[in-house]
Amino acid sequence: MELTRYKVPPEQEGMTVWAVLRNQLDLSRLMIRRLKVADGMLVNGIPVRTHHRLNAGDELRLIAADRPSEGVIPEPMLLDIIYEDDALLALNKPAGLIVHPTKGEYVGTLGNGVSQYLMDHGHSGRLHPVHRIDKHTSGLVLFAKHELAHQRLATAISKGQIQRRYWAMAKGHLPAERGRIAWPIGREPDHGSKRRVDPAGQPAVTYFQVLRRLADATVLDLLLETGRTHQIRVHLAHLGYPLLGDPFYGSPHGDFTRQALHARSLTIPHPQTGLALELLAPLPADLLALLGD
Repeated sequence: MELTRYKVPPEQEGMTVWAVLRNQLDLSRLMIRRLKVADGMLVNGIPVRTHHRLNAGDELRLIAADRPSEGVIPEPMLLDIIYEDDALLALNKPAGLIVHPTKGEYVGTLGNGVSQYLMDHGHSGRLHPVHRIDKHTSGLVLFAKHELAHQRLATAISKGQIQRRYWAMAKGHLPAERGRIAWPIGREPDHGSKRRVDPAGQPAVTYFQVLRRLADATVLDLLLETGRTHQIRVHLAHLGYPLLGDPFYGSPHGDFTRQALHARSLTIPHPQTGLALELLAPLPADLLALLGD
C-alpha cells in the first residue's frame, strides 16, 4: 500500500532520507524500521536506505507492507459510514456495539465489521482505531486506513489538535449555562472498569454548554480537552447531574437502559492535507425520542 509521495524541494538538497522522514514527514522510528524491513522507501522508483542523500526534485515514495490485524476475525456487518477517503473511515456507531475485539468479546464488534469492509475493498483488514467510545455510547468512531495516517492522528490527539464534541442529557438542571470541569479521574478500587474522581488520578477536563432545559433534565453540548475512560459520565455524576439511563454512575431511567450520550462531532487535521475536516453524526432515534422530537 502506498502511504505518501514527497517531492524534494531545492532547500532540502543533500538531506538524507532519514532526515526527511523524521523532520518533514514526522514518521516514528518504529514506522521507519518497518519501512526498512519491507524495502518500502523508494526514490524515483528505486528502493533506498535511510542514509541515501536526496537531490532536489527527487520523488520519495513510501510503500507499507500490508499486515493483518492479530486476533481480529473479519465479519460481515452493516456499517453506517459518515465519511471515507484513502486515509480515513468514519462511522456512526450504534449504542450496544463494542468498538474493537477485547478479552471475551472476539466477534460481533465494530472492529470485526471494519476489518471485513477493508478486506472487501482491497486493504489488509488491519485495524487502526484512532479513538474509542463506550459500548453504550453512540456516535462517531474514526479509523485510519494505514499506519502513516494513524500515526499522524495519534500525534494530533497528543497535541490537542482533535476536537471531540458530545451530545448528552443529564438528570436535573445544571445551575450554570456553561462551565469547565477539571477533576482528575482514577480507577474505582476493587472495580476493574469503574472510574471515579480521584486527586491521585489522571488530569481530565470537560467543557459543557447548556443546549436545552427540559422538565427534569438538561441537554448539553460537551467538549473534551482530555479523553479519559468514562470521563463525561464520571464528571457529570460527581457534579451531581448523572447522565440519564446510566445506572453505572447513578441514574437509571425507566425503560431507557443506556447512557444518554452521543459522540456527535470530530474536527481533525486531515492526515494527508493537514486541512481541518469536520465530521458529524446525527442523533439516533432513541435519543430523539428522549427529547420528544
